[in-house]
Formats: sequence, structure tokens, C-alpha cells
Amino acid sequence: MDAADIAASLGVKLSTALAGLAGGVARVVFLGQSNPIGWKRAVGLVLMGALSAGYLTPLVMLAMPAPADGPVERAMGFVVGLLSMTLVELVLRFADWLREDPGRLLDLLRRRSGGGAP
Repeated sequence: MDAADIAASLGVKLSTALAGLAGGVARVVFLGQSNPIGWKRAVGLVLMGALSAGYLTPLVMLAMPAPADGPVERAMGFVVGLLSMTLVELVLRFADWLREDPGRLLDLLRRRSGGGAP
């Protein structure tokens, strides 16, 4: 069983995961230039990039008019890997915001749809 078989058994394409890994490495390099980061965070960023790209890139590709297996998919894997920690942080902040007052989301949706107060 080679690496591609292992990746496939996990439900990811090896090329997409490697592109995400490269995105995670780029994130560590760029982040490390402005803010020193420890090795544990660096490893976490790289692994998060690979995992995120492996599982999220196919979803991103559904919205793109490009073949699902090609250079565009690998490029998107790199971008997802690069931005994955930012996306995770945004989701966690949104979850905290929602947990503080779940009614906020309904209020926000009502205001956006033009509905008034309940």
C-alpha cells in the first residue's frame, strides 16, 4: 500500500493534500517572518493545511467551472492550505459569537431580509 492508496482510503487525493501541505508551509514561512511561532504551532499549521485541502478542496471545486482533477484543483488545494487556519479561526469566532447569544443570528437574518423586529 503506497501513499496514494492510504490517502484514497482516507477519502482525499494525495496531490491535493500535498498542495495543501505546501500551502501550510508557505503560511508558516510568511507568518514566521512577522511573528515568531513555535515548532508545535508550525507543525499544526502545516498539518491543518494538508487536512483542510484534502477535505475542503473538492467542495470548492464543485463551485468552479474547471475539471475536478487537474492544475486548478491543486492550485485551490494550495490556497485552501494557505488559508485554512484563518478559516478555522473565523469559524471558531463565529461559533463563540453565536454561543454568547444565539438570537443574534436570527436578528441579523431578519435585518438582512428586510424583516422588522419580531
